[in-house]
Amino acid sequence: MTKKEFTSCDIAAVVIELRKTIPNSRVSNVYQLDGKTLLFKLRRTSEPVSWLILEAGGRLHITSYSVEKPKIPPSFCMALRKHLRNCWLTDVEQCGFERIVVFTFKTETGDMHLFLELFGDGNIILVDKDNKILHALSYKHMRDRNILQGEDFRFPPSGGRDPLKIRKEVFLKELHNSGDVEIVRSLARILRIGGLYAEEILLRAKIDKKKPSNIIDDDVAGDIFDELQSLLSRVTVGELEPNIVLDETGNFVDVVPVKLERYAEFRNQFYSSFNEASDQFYARTFAIRRALISTSKDIEELRQEAERLERMITSQKKTLIQAEAEATRNKQIGNVIYIHSSELQALMNRFLCGKKDLAYFSSLWIRVVLWLMCVWTIYASL
Repeated sequence: MTKKEFTSCDIAAVVIELRKTIPNSRVSNVYQLDGKTLLFKLRRTSEPVSWLILEAGGRLHITSYSVEKPKIPPSFCMALRKHLRNCWLTDVEQCGFERIVVFTFKTETGDMHLFLELFGDGNIILVDKDNKILHALSYKHMRDRNILQGEDFRFPPSGGRDPLKIRKEVFLKELHNSGDVEIVRSLARILRIGGLYAEEILLRAKIDKKKPSNIIDDDVAGDIFDELQSLLSRVTVGELEPNIVLDETGNFVDVVPVKLERYAEFRNQFYSSFNEASDQFYARTFAIRRALISTSKDIEELRQEAERLERMITSQKKTLIQAEAEATRNKQIGNVIYIHSSELQALMNRFLCGKKDLAYFSSLWIRVVLWLMCVWTIYASL
């Protein structure tokens, strides 16, 4: 399955690179590309314009691709323009090892912070100098916190211990207290590294990921801890090998900041920075996703048109059946009139000849009336 969102390691890698390129940039403009994605136009003295993409619950990186910008910006985008346009972006950092990134802006009313949440459905939240929520991409009532205008911003509950700060003895204790849970699950639960990197660490330590946690001895657990710190240190100090992982048919599978043993059987396409690798990866996968959505939309439009034509044909068939029935009935009435036409003609001739024989006329009139009644009875029965 193709990757859809950044991991904590991805965020750490991209933030390290961004801290070298975007601080002390002026915000020229802000665009909202869709319901989850923002595009910041940043200018830095004597340097080219940078385009920074923030996708709630998805990704964060500089892009070199030209993207279509909506002609009418949504209200959230307008609010960000009001507060941040022409202000200075002074810092960007990852909150601990969480999937949260905070951008600091220097404004006329004091420092403001924009929080990008990359977990779950994600969110983008603008907070003022007093830690009050000004605007959010999505407002929410939750059990552990609320995202509402005017309320204090609160971080979500931690998803585990910070792997950059956990001590070895604490790690060993928590691992042994995990019971018979598979070691890979314990690592993902105890730390904030996710399933992908939990498997990678166990591969490097040469430990079966399905082994129960409580049978791991201290020496083996120590090896796991050492591999964890070795991998994370490469990311946090910027010793990266940014690459896109491709399957045997050339399809993009993943984008990672360092080469992983998990993908030893796959091809790797290396880049000079993780931002560049992420840009290439998501530009392609986003284009494919847009194409699929467009195709689905076209199919839906064709289905609706087919249903409309089917309804039209059904209506026309019903009208045709009614017309054929009416024609048959009119033909039957005409046949009856034709059969009795001589009697009607005799009546007309009698009037034309001016005969005044009242008895004859009355007899003939009665016959005509009876004939008309007969015709009406036949018509009514059809």
